[in-house]
Amino acid sequence: MHVTRWMSLAMLAVAFGLWVLAGVARGQHHDAPVHSPHHMVATTQPAAGAGHDAHHANATVAAHLAEAGKALDALDKAVAAGDKDAAAARIKEIREHLRQADAFALGFGNTKCPIMGGAFDPAAIAADATREWKGQKVGFCCGGCPEAWDKLTDAEKQAKIDAAK
Repeated sequence: MHVTRWMSLAMLAVAFGLWVLAGVARGQHHDAPVHSPHHMVATTQPAAGAGHDAHHANATVAAHLAEAGKALDALDKAVAAGDKDAAAARIKEIREHLRQADAFALGFGNTKCPIMGGAFDPAAIAADATREWKGQKVGFCCGGCPEAWDKLTDAEKQAKIDAAK
């Protein structure tokens, strides 16, 4: 019974996050970040000068929200069946989709560090772990990666960004 209650609370938190991000996909942006209890969701205005990129970011956010919604349905089924392993996997999947949607909603052009390949938390990233490049914000996993980024040629940076989306 305790696990069922925990899972219900987790589903409620995820549903709240999806509701907040759905506002981003519909264009209901906020000036200040709005965070879920796990700091997985934030909304803000698209990066200045984003233009066409803002439309792409909204479409990407919407796609990640749709995938998170499918995973939420699968989570419901796993909880109903009492399958803790499947439920835990669905929660992990939902968090990843929300993290990726969050990155695009905050104006990042990448969802993984282009240098190390690891994830970064777009809602909590330090200013020294970002760069502006070709009109988009680039996020890194730590403060050391931007220094390595700065040494790359434009062609190398493009290849790294393409691999980190």
